[in-house]
Amino acid sequence: MNRNFRIAFGIAWSLAGCLLVQAQAVPPPPPPQSQAILAAARAALASPGAAPLKSLELKGKFRSQPIGGNRQQQGKLTLLFLQPGQYQRRMSLHLPFGDIKIVQTLNQGKVWTERQFPGGGPMMFMRRGGPGGKLTPAQRKKIQDRMRRRMRQNLLRQAARDQLIYLLLPGPGAVTHFAGIARAPDGTVADMVQVTGAAGGQTTLFINRANHRLLMATYQGIVPQAPPGGRGRRGPWAQMRRQRQAGQPGGFTPPAPQPIQVHFSHWRRVRGYWLPFRITETSQGKTFSEIDVKKARLNSARITPQLFVKKKS
Repeated sequence: MNRNFRIAFGIAWSLAGCLLVQAQAVPPPPPPQSQAILAAARAALASPGAAPLKSLELKGKFRSQPIGGNRQQQGKLTLLFLQPGQYQRRMSLHLPFGDIKIVQTLNQGKVWTERQFPGGGPMMFMRRGGPGGKLTPAQRKKIQDRMRRRMRQNLLRQAARDQLIYLLLPGPGAVTHFAGIARAPDGTVADMVQVTGAAGGQTTLFINRANHRLLMATYQGIVPQAPPGGRGRRGPWAQMRRQRQAGQPGGFTPPAPQPIQVHFSHWRRVRGYWLPFRITETSQGKTFSEIDVKKARLNSARITPQLFVKKKS
């Protein structure tokens, strides 16, 4: 009896060993289609033998013009990426009274904005409360808190979108899925990958099936538009003033988000990586923003973690 038990135990142990070997030999399931498409697009950015991308610096000029307006803003733009999780956007906006410098930074989930106005001093904004009254401290704090939350969300979405567009890397907590196939008028076929960021922003990428290069990205955002109406008694500010004087609830109404298309062109190879040197943003067929990259640096020794540390005031 004891001998039979040993034989049965030995057969069972051998079968278990075979099952274990078979289980280990089974290949892991393939990644979702969206992740496979993004992985192929990232691979297509690099030429064979290119060093792994650790940091990226883009410097150029930008032009923006509100839709329906004729006043153009322009300035310099610098984008810095240091993997993982560090991003900085530097803008120098040219204005008649001087340049305004804005630095927006993301460092491991923490975001902040630094501004420098002409002369090095702060710029003051006058705000009024209800009809003929000033803001109370509680009202002022409520407005400031709401603006901080909105700016933080906007910066998180901008950082995630730039990292996705230039590096094809969804941010932490982002969800991707395959959204279908699109065909351009010239016959180009593109895979659509929708990326929903942890901050709530949603971007759809159109990736060329032939060469895996990013063709276009779309998202919902605020499009700069010229204010309606004219000047004087018929202008929007005069209308708001009349509403306050009449005690009617009126004032500035934030514009609704509109579909925005980002187009990429003028591709160049820099140290083994392909990068778009012109990025154009349009909405409803009209261009409102254009970025021309003048210089690109990859894996530069000057891009260090210290650049993404908040300065002590």
